[in-house]
Amino acid sequence: MRGDPTIASIANRVGYTSQSAFTDAFRRELGYTPKARSRT
Repeated sequence: MRGDPTIASIANRVGYTSQSAFTDAFRRELGYTPKARSRT
């Protein structure tokens, strides 16, 4: 894979069937979204 993986591909790799479910769980656990994390 070239470049950074997408949030959807990461969600799929760790067992989520939807990006929104992954984003919600990520936000609940860490307090920010995966997209916000990728900006740092």
